Amino acid sequence: MRVEWRKGEKRASSIMMLGFLFVLTLTGLGVYYIGEPNFSLVASVLHACIGLLFCVPFLIHVAMKKKAKKDFDF
Repeated sequence: MRVEWRKGEKRASSIMMLGFLFVLTLTGLGVYYIGEPNFSLVASVLHACIGLLFCVPFLIHVAMKKKAKKDFDF
């Protein structure tokens, strides 16, 4: 990962993945620590939706890695 980051490869997808993980962390904390039932429900629904949406950039990131590896193998 460090080598590719220094080269500037897949930087956009890496930043997008980190953003998703950050928001998932915040909503996960919200589900666990918010005492108000309505806010906890909202955080729970957001957490589930963002978790499902996270699959899309993750699959794109993996596909880019496989393509890069395939191009490198000749």
